[in-house]
Amino acid sequence: MGILDTPGVSLNTYKNNRADYINNPAINPLSRYIEPRHARLASLLNDDHISQSQSAIPAGIGLGNSIMQGTGASQYSNTWVWQLGAKLQTYYGSGVISNWAATNYGVGGARIDNVACYLADNGETVPIRPGRIFSLGQYFLIMSIRNSAGIVSLQDYGVMLRACIRQIKRHGLDAVMVSENPALTWAGSTYTVNDNSTNWTPWLQLAKRICAEEGATFVDVWGYMMMLETQTPGSIGQYLTSDGTHPNDAGHALIANLAFQALISPVAPNPAWMDRRADVTGKSYLVSRYNFSTSSAPLTAISGLATNATARQVSTNEAQTNVYQFANGGTGFPQCPIPCCGIILDMVNIPGSTSQINVLYNGVSRGTFGPASGPNVLEWSDHFFWLPGSSFVGDVISGATLTATGVINLAGVVFIGRDVFDCQPVPSNPTPGANWTAGTMQPGAPLSSTSPAIQDATVGDAISINWFGTSLAVQYAKGTTFGMFNYSTDGGAASSNVDCYLNAAETSAFLQVAKGLTEGWHTTVFTIATKNASSSANTVKFCNFSSYCVAPMARTKYISMNAGESRTIKGSYLRAVIEQVFSGSPNVYQFVPSQPSATLTLGGTGSALIRLER
Repeated sequence: MGILDTPGVSLNTYKNNRADYINNPAINPLSRYIEPRHARLASLLNDDHISQSQSAIPAGIGLGNSIMQGTGASQYSNTWVWQLGAKLQTYYGSGVISNWAATNYGVGGARIDNVACYLADNGETVPIRPGRIFSLGQYFLIMSIRNSAGIVSLQDYGVMLRACIRQIKRHGLDAVMVSENPALTWAGSTYTVNDNSTNWTPWLQLAKRICAEEGATFVDVWGYMMMLETQTPGSIGQYLTSDGTHPNDAGHALIANLAFQALISPVAPNPAWMDRRADVTGKSYLVSRYNFSTSSAPLTAISGLATNATARQVSTNEAQTNVYQFANGGTGFPQCPIPCCGIILDMVNIPGSTSQINVLYNGVSRGTFGPASGPNVLEWSDHFFWLPGSSFVGDVISGATLTATGVINLAGVVFIGRDVFDCQPVPSNPTPGANWTAGTMQPGAPLSSTSPAIQDATVGDAISINWFGTSLAVQYAKGTTFGMFNYSTDGGAASSNVDCYLNAAETSAFLQVAKGLTEGWHTTVFTIATKNASSSANTVKFCNFSSYCVAPMARTKYISMNAGESRTIKGSYLRAVIEQVFSGSPNVYQFVPSQPSATLTLGGTGSALIRLER
């Protein structure tokens, strides 16, 4: 293949011509099958940074299916994940293989929704905390295409993969997507490339395109092996096991080599995807709830797990595999305080089980789902979406009622966030010295810990919130000492009174007070009203004022522009990128994301097609 196939070649030896070698198809046949975009990892993987100190070695995380898990290899040290670590360790000459090899959370049969569960942020508190997995590694190896094909629609797959990559980049880390090998049907000592391999290529091409758009490295194992088969028919059988699906030791070595070539490859300077910073900051695209109220489902430990850990274990750092074990008719009520377009059920399959769980959202049944039957105890995820344009668009409170049919083991749920940006509201009243004082909000859905709050007990006192977006929600306290409040937005009629009295220990609740308004600045006023006769005081307590601009993921607009031309853009967009250059060398040099009536100016020379996304 090329000089860099051999582990141990010093990086300095080819420091000057390495980029030319790797990116030149004429001398390196791999260049068209590896698309490096791991900007952060590329800055870490250099001779000046990597030393004998093991603490300097960038750790990886492996997420995906049975090939990621290592199926087909004669032993784990022959899996592609371990072999990749061995190549990196030899190449850089530091540490030991176990430090370089990615921690592997591969699950046999896993699809993209399973990967998403591992990448979720912690939705148990406000503000939402980063998922624990982002402190365990600095880049992610993902393999999740073929199992998703035909089961997860192209639309759903695209939304979830995009959310996964954006979630990783939001935390300042890198995503490296590795495709699966072709699948074969054996007939004695001969084989054919079967329909399974042909039918999943639309998902493969979609994954490749999304990686290019979102800035994830793509390693096209399928494309490279099909090239070998085209050049020499019958040549790729040596890389697969007798099941025609999983790679053998030689196949794992081939995948490891391609991934190795990708990781040590230089990243193109100033690529278009590096300009998408506004798209990956300040938002949680995936949020988990592993602790929520249930009717009667005890938290139960499951033994015999056939994989390294579950997404729940990684997120919570629990020592064992815990699940909510729902009896027939048992219910659960997870909530998440972000606008979202779908939910993933994170389940653990028990061999022989045919149980299912029904999902009710906003009073509408969204279907019944269950884990796959199989011989092993393993994690299994299923998902559904409420579609853009439906009555669910604009919801800030995203909750669901789950009802079991038969006994089912649910580890938790992950909410799939919309493509949103969060503009925290600014209180214009109270002023210092007013009756509003600092307080503490007690736990309550979706809070699992205390949070700073503001409170007052004087009837008629109000707090005014200026906020930008389309929807507003607030957390408020409930208990025996709390009164009532109402609210109005933009001078409209006041709502009916919200009763905060609860004959129980103090807790909190989430309330959506505005939804689906025109995107822009709004003012909402909360006013203390008289109390319930049963309450002992008029106190009202608020925290977590959350405003959002809600839009379907990756909504786009295309415009053609000439260099030197300026346009006023109607609506709010997160980014402007050059989709296609018609002539010259144009560049986008003036664009303020997320601002209505922003000015877009095309610099440089020539003309181009510009893509606006939000």
